[in-house]
Amino acid sequence: MLINKLIDIHKSFIQFICEICSMPLSNIQWIKNEKFISTNQHFIIKSKSIIINNEECLMTILTIHVN
Repeated sequence: MLINKLIDIHKSFIQFICEICSMPLSNIQWIKNEKFISTNQHFIIKSKSIIINNEECLMTILTIHVN
């Protein structure tokens, strides 16, 4: 999925949430400018297993600190 839209940069952070249900359970990776994003001072990635419609799914939240 590509995200191309304007974002209000006056906020202190922005969050993107991705949920995927698959068998076997897939891995979610975030990419910016063709490079994998990893947790650092500007990006925080948190993942957890969730149940949606009796299926095991993965939810990953990417938080981008703007300031």
